Amino acid sequence: MSEVTKADIIEVHRKIEGVHKRIDEGVKCNTKIQVSLAKIETNLEALIIPEQPCRFLNTHIGDHKSKEGVWHSTAVRTTIDLIKMAIVAGATWLFVRKN
Repeated sequence: MSEVTKADIIEVHRKIEGVHKRIDEGVKCNTKIQVSLAKIETNLEALIIPEQPCRFLNTHIGDHKSKEGVWHSTAVRTTIDLIKMAIVAGATWLFVRKN
């Protein structure tokens, strides 16, 4: 069997110290994570979520529907006007082309 030298023992101790340093770094990181989670939990507990986002929500919905109706009627009116202008432009072009 081979003999263990003092250098071998010193090398093992260095490796053990390296492992302990890595464990300490892991513990520090874990502690930071736990502190961050505690802060987040505290902020979430202090957060008050209202039952309804706006107490005037029902009137807002009515306003939006009326505005949507105005937008739709404007779009339809514009489309009809464009079709009428296209018909007039086509008839004018045909009339000018014949003469």
